[in-house]
Amino acid sequence: MGIAPGAQILAYDWQNDTVEMAGAGRSGLLVSNHSYGSFGGWVFDLQRTGRWAWTGDPRVSEVEDFRYGYYGDDAAAWDAIAFASPEYVIVKSAGNERADKGPAAGTPHDVFDGGWTISTAAREPDGGATGFDTILDSGVSKNVLTIGAVEDLPGEYTGPSDVRMSGFSGWGPTDDGRIKPDLVANGTSVFSSVSGSPSSYAYSSGNISGICRTPD
Repeated sequence: MGIAPGAQILAYDWQNDTVEMAGAGRSGLLVSNHSYGSFGGWVFDLQRTGRWAWTGDPRVSEVEDFRYGYYGDDAAAWDAIAFASPEYVIVKSAGNERADKGPAAGTPHDVFDGGWTISTAAREPDGGATGFDTILDSGVSKNVLTIGAVEDLPGEYTGPSDVRMSGFSGWGPTDDGRIKPDLVANGTSVFSSVSGSPSSYAYSSGNISGICRTPD
């Protein structure tokens, strides 16, 4: 039945999210969940070539995807929606970017540079050597709750040392120095309902189902 069997859910796809969120906020919606996001940096087999693909913009940086931590148009648009509807809480995934390390230096990979092409340029793993600065787009927003995934507690909580970060969940800080994610919750091996039938359940881990928007 889940934790809130009497709740009603309004479900949308993601293609027109900003317009739909703005309208829902004006209509009195109190909370929305956004467990999706754009791919950044390294993505394996994105072009169905069996190779890694790098989704950064080589015109800005050849080694790291500048969008990590960057306060861009998506973040500004979501902040404007939250500001216009102050009782509306937008909950956003921190993403799964920290797990993507890419291929060894010099390995052929796909890169978008006016069109998809093959490159052997050396590029950093997502988040560099430390894994920091791996949150994208609207997850960088100031008025949005960005949520990270931690391991399940082995027993009763006794202190901060009991909480272990997952190996994939995105980390801040943002480029302007803010701490992200804002909150964390269990995001590994969660047993929950899935599609298939009214009684289907499965274990799953992660913050998002990735969506790739082709680089401009």
